[in-house]
Amino acid sequence: MKNYKLYTSNTILDNFKQFKKDCNVANNIINELYNPENIPDFPTQAHYTGNNSISYNIFTLTSTSISFYYLYKDLTKSIKKYLNNQQPFWLSAWINFDKDGKTLGWHNHDFPYHGYVSIDPKKTNTIFENWTINNKPGQIYIGPGDAHHKIEVLEPYKGHRTTIGFDIETRPGRVSATMCAIPVL
Repeated sequence: MKNYKLYTSNTILDNFKQFKKDCNVANNIINELYNPENIPDFPTQAHYTGNNSISYNIFTLTSTSISFYYLYKDLTKSIKKYLNNQQPFWLSAWINFDKDGKTLGWHNHDFPYHGYVSIDPKKTNTIFENWTINNKPGQIYIGPGDAHHKIEVLEPYKGHRTTIGFDIETRPGRVSATMCAIPVL
């Protein structure tokens, strides 16, 4: 049974170079704010360290970026379509800025839904226990949060594999230790 959906962000496809630039700037800001030597799998884990002072939401970090503004609109529209209703939800989002060989292994998310936006995914797949996604620029994946997954690198690459990971909270009143979920109207 297919319980995930794929959407496309033309905003990324039409502004690819700007997104790469904005992601580099965001990663530099994260490096300035947090000491990456203290956080394994940095900057991804800077979002989920359990230390309330080390958490961020990529959409608040990039709040004045016009490209991220339109990506936020694409993403929230896709999430609303996926949820197929008007229930309240909160979005927690972070940047995955991975060097070759430094992608995350098997893991899942303690949220009702999880997803990611491929900005520059390189030649990779996201392997789930029951399905595989071939990552492409501009692709938005949304699925169940408890689905175990990992990244499979299909060929070595230079630079950074760049995606935006996100979790969707649909349970009102649930307190999150990361303090980085924002309400979506």
